[in-house]
Parts: sequence; structure tokens; C-alpha cells
Amino acid sequence: MTVRQRIAQFLGMNIEPMRRESLQQRSSTFGGSKTRSQLSWYHHGDIDYVRIREQSRSAWIDSVQVRAIVNRIVESAVNTGLYPEPKPIYEFVAPEMDAEDRSDWERSVWHRFDLWARSTDASADKSMTFYKLQQEAMIRKLIDGEVLIIIRYLQDTDRINPVAMQILDPDQLATPFEGSAASEAEARGNHIYDGIECDQFGAPVAYHIKDSVTNRFTRIPVRGPETGRLFVLHTTTPAFPGDKRGASILSPVLHELSKITDYSVAEIQAAVVNASIAAWVEPSADQDSSRPLSGVQRRDMATSNIAQQPDPPTMGEIRNAGVFVQNLKAGEKLHSYDTRRPNVNFDSFLSAVMKHIAASLSIPVEVLQMTFNQNYSASRASLLLFWNAVKTWRADLESWLLNPIYQQWLQEEINAGNIAAPGFGSVTGRRAWSRSNWIGINHPSIDPLKEANAATVRIREGLTTRDREAAAYNGTDFDDNVNELIVENRQLAEATWDLDLSEMIEEIDDDDQRD
Repeated sequence: MTVRQRIAQFLGMNIEPMRRESLQQRSSTFGGSKTRSQLSWYHHGDIDYVRIREQSRSAWIDSVQVRAIVNRIVESAVNTGLYPEPKPIYEFVAPEMDAEDRSDWERSVWHRFDLWARSTDASADKSMTFYKLQQEAMIRKLIDGEVLIIIRYLQDTDRINPVAMQILDPDQLATPFEGSAASEAEARGNHIYDGIECDQFGAPVAYHIKDSVTNRFTRIPVRGPETGRLFVLHTTTPAFPGDKRGASILSPVLHELSKITDYSVAEIQAAVVNASIAAWVEPSADQDSSRPLSGVQRRDMATSNIAQQPDPPTMGEIRNAGVFVQNLKAGEKLHSYDTRRPNVNFDSFLSAVMKHIAASLSIPVEVLQMTFNQNYSASRASLLLFWNAVKTWRADLESWLLNPIYQQWLQEEINAGNIAAPGFGSVTGRRAWSRSNWIGINHPSIDPLKEANAATVRIREGLTTRDREAAAYNGTDFDDNVNELIVENRQLAEATWDLDLSEMIEEIDDDDQRD
């Protein structure tokens, strides 16, 4: 800390966050590579986010290991999508509501939200549902290190709710070429960092988006100056404090993953080449070698009259599998090719490297490779450790995407008069009414009976609810399950009653006949 910063801290003055220089001003930057005479050859703190993003995208296309890493995270953290369990803080906004009214409000909100989330109204181009958008956002966050979403409010008559999202390429976020944008930002007391206009505390207030066709820039505020509507969602995985752009979680292992891909492709190609060389001829000691394979014939033609063959094979041509070599000279021998490919150490070496990569990403290698060869306790421990990481990824998704979108969706429903939420206009009221738990799939169960018994004990001891257990188990709603069971049990009872009645009639008839 400098003397100026210490004095400012002592006096209670505001200190602007560190502004890292733009990428164009960096001479030696880290873009994922680790080879140049030593490990950390680049200047610490200089991160080329653009280059890392390009390398991560290439790895997503080329590397099966990268595909496995991203898929495991998305399949576990998001799966088919997280959905809200509305749980407002009624003590702050509606203490007079009884338990039944609260349950009715939560149920109504959930059904309305699900109608919107299951439709393609959630995307501006009507290409994805809200649940699919969650998957896409998570993938982009893992690969690009940041996600840029524009929220539009479309008043189409066929839309249930006007809130619609549009995911943009982070490369469209850039500082405008003209100098007037920077001077105008400074006049507002802000500064622009790689397309993000921030206030004196470093909080984003606007984003400068470049059109990929016209190269023109558009300044989009984070929130509408009059309505307060949320216009932009932007999340990053910064490498250092003060950075406004993000790096992929794959960046520390991009080098290793790239080399593994190269090694795997080379090993497979070597095996193919080796397999193509089927045999070789050992010549005799006292004669020149012949060309025995030039006379190769099909087995079904080897004993027939050559004159009767309508289309004899040409020299060196092998048309079908299964051949007959009939013209070896005396002393010549035919040997099969002794191949050493694929390398017998290939799998063990690849697994050893992947263990370190998986550990650095908080993914047990058993989960990453979807191979559980250990005992029950070891496999369960791996799943539980992995689920701790899944909870972290879910919490991150909730904080930057799910909660803000749910709040904006609820605001539009209240504005339309579909939902009653007194006091929603205040900050406390808005946050209290929009409080929600997000439910996703539960961790995989190795022994379902043990998990079911554990859930029964948790419910009995008041540690959870049937509604939450139903949501965590298979994503269903407890009330829906109960209503469906009422219908099914009634049908089963009627079917059983008819069966019992017929049996009783048969017994009566038998008694009558005996009498």
C-alpha cells in the first residue's frame, strides 16, 4: 500500500480500484502456454484474456478431455435446469398472511414461472427455453470465462412475459475506437476498461457493445435510467482483483490438455499405420528376394484354372480379406508385423496426467472418466466430494443469472397485475418477495434404498421437507405427487374392490352348490 493510499484510508476517502492496462499495452502476456525455458516465463499479472478464450474454444472443439470436463460440470450443476422454490420473507412484507395463503401464493408463482421458463419466450430469438439457456450460459462461463447477456423486454402478444434474453459473444465487448467515448465517460466520472464503463468504485454502469457487421458501438446501461429495468447481465472469472474480463477455468490446464490431445492423435495414427503393415518377407540366404505379394489371389481362386478366371487380380492388388500367398521362393519366410502400437503405457500415462488435471478442477477422476472401479465407500466419497463443487457452481449461477432474471420476471408479472406483492417497489420489498431457493437434481445414488431411508429420517427429524426431497430426488412437486396419488389410489381401490367382489360372489355360489 502506498503512502497516498494509507493516508486516504486513514481519512476515510474513497480509493479507486486498480486499473489494469488494456491488452494492447501488454508486451508479455499469458495465453495458456507454459513452454519457454521455464514455467512462469510470462510477466505475472499480464493475462491475455482474448487469447485464452480463443485457446479454450479450440480445445472445446478438439479435445475430448475438455468436452468431458465441461459436460460433467454442466450435467451435474445444471442438468435439465434449476427451477425456483419461491420462499419470500413474509415477516418483512406480508406478516398477516397465514400458512395457507402463503402456500397458495408460492404455488401460483411457481406455475406461472414454469409456464414461461418451459417456453421459448425466455430467449429473444425464441430458440431456447430458460432451462436450456441455463445450460448454454454455464458452458459459455466455463469455456470463455465470462458470459454477456442482453435482457430485452418484448411486448409481443404471444409472449407470456416480456422478459427475453440474448447471449452475445464476449468479443463484442470492447472499448470504442473513437476517443469521444472515453472523454464522455470521464465527464460522467467513469472510466472504460475493455468495453466496460465503471464508476469510481469499479462497479459497472454501462457496456459498450460492438456490432460484428458494422463495427459500430452501442452504449447499453446496466439498468434503465427511468424504469430501473435490468438491461445487461455480465459475469466473469477474473484472474486478479481489478480485472473486469474473465479467463476460462481451463486456462491453468490448457497446455496439458493440448499436449494430451496431440499425443492421443499421434498414438492413434501410429497404431493405424502399424496395422496397415500386415506382413514382411524374410529373404533366403542364397537367393535374391522375390516379390511374392504381387501374386496374391483370393482363396476361392487359388486352386482354379487361371485361364478360366474372367478378371484376374492385378499385380499387388488385394481385393478381399483372406489371401493365399503361393509363390514364395525356397528359403523365404513370411512374418507377421510385430507391432508395439498402441503403446502399452498409453492408458496408464494418460490416466496419471488426468488425475492432476481433474484434481485442479475439483472433479474426481472417477467422475470425469465415468469409471467407478473402486468399492462402495470410495465411489460414494468421490461423488460427495464432487457434489461440494457442484453446490459452488450452482451458487455462482444463482447469484449472477437465476436470481436477477427471476426478480425481473416477477416484476413484470406484478406490473401486469398477475401477481400481488405489496411493497415490491422498495429495495427491501423487492428482495424479500423475490427470495427463492433453486432446486436441481440430487447427487447420484449408489444405494437408492439407503438414500431413501436417510430421506425418511431427515423428514421425520424436521431437517427437510417432503417437497424439497421430491424436488431433489426426481425434480417433481410434492403437491402434484400427492394429487396424482389420490387419483391413482382411488383407481386402484376401485379395481381391487371389483376383484374382491367377484371372488366373494364365486365363494357364495360354491357354498350354494354344496348346500
